[in-house]
Amino acid sequence: HREFIQAKSKLRRSGDAWTGLWNDFARQAADPQFRSDDRLVLALGSRSNLGDALKIMVERSNAETEDEWAKRCGDVVRETLTAVRAALPPEASALDLFRKVEVRVSTLDDMATDFQRLDLGTAAPLPRALQSHLRDLAGGESRRRGIFQTLGLRRLLEADFSADLFEPRDWGLGAYRDALGRSQRIEVPG
Repeated sequence: HREFIQAKSKLRRSGDAWTGLWNDFARQAADPQFRSDDRLVLALGSRSNLGDALKIMVERSNAETEDEWAKRCGDVVRETLTAVRAALPPEASALDLFRKVEVRVSTLDDMATDFQRLDLGTAAPLPRALQSHLRDLAGGESRRRGIFQTLGLRRLLEADFSADLFEPRDWGLGAYRDALGRSQRIEVPG
């Protein structure tokens, strides 16, 4: 699957950033290249009532109809739901869109803690500057809708930090390669 990420350090229920966010998500979801397992990710840089309301809307988006969804969301998110509907293009369904949305909230402290816990499969510890470099790189590329491909990013990190990253162990690629290798052995009898 692919993730189409909109990162916002601060978000309000009105204004150009709000309208642009929902219009971009609606356009991405309507694109014929958008697959059923793709996700629209709203990454927020701080905790807020708005973020909580958006999470509730996502969690309850398994409703059958827009009316049922609005009732499930309740009064707590009514203003947010109204603001989303107002920001969307007329042909877009807020419920259909929220079935494809994921809301993530990660403060700088959360990211630092999570990064320290990562096992990136490197032979030696990574430099402390790597996290801030990755954050700055992602922030800079997000301003121009940059795309990171695995190979290019791994080469950049190797060049800048001598970091040779392997696939994380929890991906299970090692076991997959072993099984594939076993299934491709040719044994000659006798």
